This record gives sequence, structure tokens and C-alpha cells, in this order.
Amino acid sequence: EGRRDSAVTHASPHPSAFLSPNFMDQSSTDAVQQILESENSALDHVDADAAAVAETLKRIEPYWHPYRTYAKQRWWNREILELVSTEFRDRSIEYYRYALESGVVTINGKVAKPGTIVRNGDRIENMVHRHEPPVTSTPVKILVHDEEREIIVIDKPGSIPVHATGRYNKNSLTEILVTDFGFKKVHTVNRLDRLTSGCMIIGLTSRRANLLCKEFLDGLVKKEYIARCSGEFPEEEIVVEQPLLTVDRQMGLNIVHPDGKFAKTTFKRLFYDTQTHTSVLHCRPWTGR
Repeated sequence: EGRRDSAVTHASPHPSAFLSPNFMDQSSTDAVQQILESENSALDHVDADAAAVAETLKRIEPYWHPYRTYAKQRWWNREILELVSTEFRDRSIEYYRYALESGVVTINGKVAKPGTIVRNGDRIENMVHRHEPPVTSTPVKILVHDEEREIIVIDKPGSIPVHATGRYNKNSLTEILVTDFGFKKVHTVNRLDRLTSGCMIIGLTSRRANLLCKEFLDGLVKKEYIARCSGEFPEEEIVVEQPLLTVDRQMGLNIVHPDGKFAKTTFKRLFYDTQTHTSVLHCRPWTGR
């Protein structure tokens, strides 16, 4: 309490500093006291809310991390500043310009500048101080661990990306399975979007993962989703057959477009909530899109 009062006093003059006891009656004194108690109560609520939010999140302390990669074909013959600012859009172009001018980026062991051209076969290295976004503190659950068949089935919570991507690394599913569960290496078979929760099959060897991937491609494994949408969805089953075009792969943005790939999904309403005006749907994609 004392710390908060002190912080308020330093931020702005305390109300009592302007109200000398010689010029205040008892009602004024009580009013000021009520104001101070109200301020402290509000701060208590803020602290409680912040603590409640913090308990629902898993955070990673910032750390230094070397990023190494080889130039992809679409990177060839492009200036590195233009390349990184369009390929990795979680940071501003000013940030990347400063990083390049600071000398923390090298190409084939030599310091790269904003105008350096990336060529075929180039090895790009960048030392970054990573500040990963928090994810849910809901734990990843192992539902099945079959050592003989070399697979595990896990329940992935929403907000956790499957692979290290963008600003996520240690807070990705594959890293969590290695660091928190002790698996030497994992090979994902099916994928879920970062914000989607659900079951995933993980191969513990590349051979098993390849066999399972083939079963998905051959249509031997079927996917089903439960989703909540705004509004009152029709009671009858709806089949949507429209071509989907990926506009931005990094953002996961897809639109219905004649140039897209054929997609078919069946939707069936399971429940409609009149209070929230939302519907719970059973969704079954037939094409993987």
C-alpha cells in the first residue's frame, strides 16, 4: 500500500498537499479520505486483474538466439533489407535497417549492409534478442504414447503455434515437446493453426511420420472440427464447395476466388445459444482446405 501511495505522490501532488487542516472542516477531510480509499481500491482491482491474466499465460524470458538459414530461391538477387522486411513482417523496416547497419547480420561470414544483394547458396546469419509473445498456460497433454508404433497423440491448446515461426520459438509445440516432455525429436503429421486447439498425431521417427502423412494424403484419415461462429446458423446441413485462394500464407489469409483450389466442407449446427447469439458447428473438410 505504501509503495502505491508513494508512486501516486511522486506522479502528482497528493490532494492533501493543497488542503491545509486549518482550512478544512471534518466533512472535507472525510471526502478526501474517501477519494484516497477509492484510489487504493481501484489499484487493488487493477493488480488483481493483472495477476489473474498473468496466471493464464506462459511467458519466456528474453534471450539471445542465432538465426541461420540458406537463401531460398525466391530470395535470390534481392536486397537484403527489402527481403527481410517483406518476408518477416512482425518487425518494422526501420528495425531491420537498424539491425543491418549495426552489423549483426552476416552473409557467408561477412557483415551485410541494407543494400547487400542475396545470391544463390548464401548462408545468412543473424543474432537476435528474442522477445517471444506469451501463449496460454493451458498445458499440452499427451493423450496416447505408443512406443511400439512410434507415435504420440497430443491435445494442443489454442494460441500455441505448431512450429517455430516468426516471433515464436520456445513457445512452439515442437519445442515444448522436446524441452518439457523430453522427446529427442518429433515429426508432425497433421497441423493445426496457432489459434486452433485439438488433437495432433506426432511421429517419433521420420519413417513413421512419412507413413502417416501418406495415409492423410490418401484420404484414409478424416478430420473433424468443432467451431463457434457468430449468429444463428441454419439448422439443416450446409455443404460449401468453393475454390479457396491463399492471399497471404504467413497470415493464413484465404479467400474464395476462381483461381483458387477446389475446397469442400460440410457444416452441421450442433447448438445455438440465444444469449450470446452464437452457434456451435460440426465441420468436416473433405479436401483438406
